[in-house]
Amino acid sequence: MIGIVIFFLVAVHLALGMLMSLLPISQRLLGERFFRFNAAISLFLLAVAEFVYRSAEKTRLSHEKALYWKAQIDGANPWLWGCGTLLALYLLSLRYRKQGLSRILLIGACFSGAVALVLLASGLQSPAIPQSLGRVIFTLDLFLSALALGSVVICMILGHWYLIDTGMSVKHLKVMAAIFIAVVSARSLLGGYTSFLVWRDLTASGTDLLSNFVLITLVFYGQRVLFGLVAPLTLSWMIWQTVKIRSTQSATGILYVAVVFVLFGELLSHYLLVSTGYPL
Repeated sequence: MIGIVIFFLVAVHLALGMLMSLLPISQRLLGERFFRFNAAISLFLLAVAEFVYRSAEKTRLSHEKALYWKAQIDGANPWLWGCGTLLALYLLSLRYRKQGLSRILLIGACFSGAVALVLLASGLQSPAIPQSLGRVIFTLDLFLSALALGSVVICMILGHWYLIDTGMSVKHLKVMAAIFIAVVSARSLLGGYTSFLVWRDLTASGTDLLSNFVLITLVFYGQRVLFGLVAPLTLSWMIWQTVKIRSTQSATGILYVAVVFVLFGELLSHYLLVSTGYPL
């Protein structure tokens, strides 16, 4: 069940992050096909996440962590269903070229998804994080995770769009590349701060830092930092430089690599969150 929870969180974060990353882009300038494609992927991810979770939910739960996360997910699920419903209506509105209505439905879907993330974070606790800061840190962690996943995927798909329409203005890709840099930078800063809090808690509590559990966790943590933060941060700078010189093909190639690193990094981040309770 723990593996199902991690899959559910990653799929939902990717879906919501893609939706939120569509908001700064002009539907009128890019065309409805781009928005329909990405919205359909988001809806598919939400549906798959819900299907897998509901299938696993039928099994008898006894693991304390599984029950803990089930309570969190069940509290957020009505808003995720609302997000999915609004997203389906959004896709339908694109067919009839109602841009004003489509925009309202997209904003509504994003808002419903944002509420779901807030509810997911609302009950999370960690002994390393003061209770007064806990809700803010966990909420930021979930939002930045969603935006990191969503912005890099939308940026990659947008870069691929330039290979189809070579005359399209590069400013759209610049906007998305800037958003990706900002999100990865904020994710790195938050990860650095929470890492400091966790290390302080472990040393203060007298935990054996050479125990198997701590050492294995440190291995996963090291991979999360290297592949999920340092590598994407470096690649984001490379993407920005190639976009500045209008080398959209090179930027798209780098973005494919960035997608792999971000996805792997966020998978490790969610694993650490579920297994240890630390937002890293």
